[in-house]
Amino acid sequence: MRYERKYRIEAMDHHAVRAIVDGHPVSFRKLFPDRQVNNIYLDTRDMSFFRENLSGLAQRRKYRVRWYGADLLNISAPILEIKIKDTELGEKVSAPLPDFSMGSFTPLREAVGQRLRELAEAAPALAFPAVASVEESADIQRVPFPVQDLVPSLLNTYKRAYLISNDGRFRLTIDREMRFYGINHHFRPYRNFSPDHAVVVEVKYEAEHDQFYDGIGQYLPFRLGKNSKYVNGVLLTGNV
Repeated sequence: MRYERKYRIEAMDHHAVRAIVDGHPVSFRKLFPDRQVNNIYLDTRDMSFFRENLSGLAQRRKYRVRWYGADLLNISAPILEIKIKDTELGEKVSAPLPDFSMGSFTPLREAVGQRLRELAEAAPALAFPAVASVEESADIQRVPFPVQDLVPSLLNTYKRAYLISNDGRFRLTIDREMRFYGINHHFRPYRNFSPDHAVVVEVKYEAEHDQFYDGIGQYLPFRLGKNSKYVNGVLLTGNV
């Protein structure tokens, strides 16, 4: 499992942030070319996974479909991703999906269901996680839920820069130009989007390297915190 240390920066543009990162003593270098990242988040109809993340449960997860590039209607090379968090540590399970087009959720639902059934052969909890059920008393109970019933809850896009430390232990990403779209009942994103002008820096590394993180963080003059694009996007679009 790995750590993801997140910094949300609202007082600088991405050029200023990149200049600080470029001056870091560990000599971060470009890992991949910058590209646009797109995600469709999947949730229960009562937004259980959103509420798990909003309430800060120690054990939580997110389901999303990710692809790259500018096309938001005809999707090529999508990937199903399941992000699993246990307190500060997390892992990501990924599986390829067939190409699809926005406008009908049925083909994507069937493909996601098939991939989850395949993953469940090795890890049943991936297909039938426990999700939070928040009662009026605000007490949280864990109840089983079949993920085949997931529905699209949010689309987001952003530009990402990829860097890696000179020793290869720490990966750093810089996200900018974040946009969030509600998704209508025809499985199409609304024309209008909600922008987020912040810059998000994430430092990712395996748990075994945590003892060395102070040498990274002390040269990043940003406030370390918790930043969930999914939670921010749902709140910005009012899709809850």
